[in-house]
Amino acid sequence: NHPLALELLKKHGAMKTTSVNNSGEEPLNDYEIIKSRYESQVNHIYPNDYKISLKSSTVVNLSNGNCEILRIGDISLDEIKKTLQIT
Repeated sequence: NHPLALELLKKHGAMKTTSVNNSGEEPLNDYEIIKSRYESQVNHIYPNDYKISLKSSTVVNLSNGNCEILRIGDISLDEIKKTLQIT
């Protein structure tokens, strides 16, 4: 519900995003650390004074009819399968 994120969604439509961290690491919450670590990998990093989630994103590919974990986060494959009612 960050105002800037809502503005970007309204202007550009849906975005694909994850938590700010490398897989297996805790999410980062400090703008300066985020900027120094990732500014060479992205076009823009928006300043943020809002508290960022402490949960790491789990990224799942469901496009081929299977449940494939692309990035493991705080939500396990078993939890995802249970929620999606996949066996």
